[in-house]
Amino acid sequence: MSTLIGDEPNNLARDKTMKDKTEQIRKLADIKSQETVDKALKAIDELVKSGSNVTFYNVYTSAGISKSFVYNNEKIRSLIESYRNKPIQNSRNTDPKDSIIQMQKQRIKELERILENHDNVMGKLEKIQSENETLKKQLRKAYEY
Repeated sequence: MSTLIGDEPNNLARDKTMKDKTEQIRKLADIKSQETVDKALKAIDELVKSGSNVTFYNVYTSAGISKSFVYNNEKIRSLIESYRNKPIQNSRNTDPKDSIIQMQKQRIKELERILENHDNVMGKLEKIQSENETLKKQLRKAYEY
């Protein structure tokens, strides 16, 4: 009997440690589950914005999550089903002229960014060249003595 009484504090401490670890595991599982839900929601949002079909397959492949999670999570499942019942609103232009204009606008923006970057680089180059000349003059003075 004395061994049982003597072991009682150890058993209580062990039980408390097990409960703490179990609670930690549950919390981590909840966090991971929420992260997976966030990935799925982001994938659904991107599919809608791009005008793609919101299907179970498209969601779990673009989000990089498991098929079973998408089907078993009620929130995600109901959201996908609601989008599946809606007609796709394709934001793409059907007129070729509009597509060309859009591509040209994007190219202009890209070239403006390149030009701005070029101007920044040229400004830095001029500053470095000026600093280099100053250092050369200082070296010449130092070697004259």
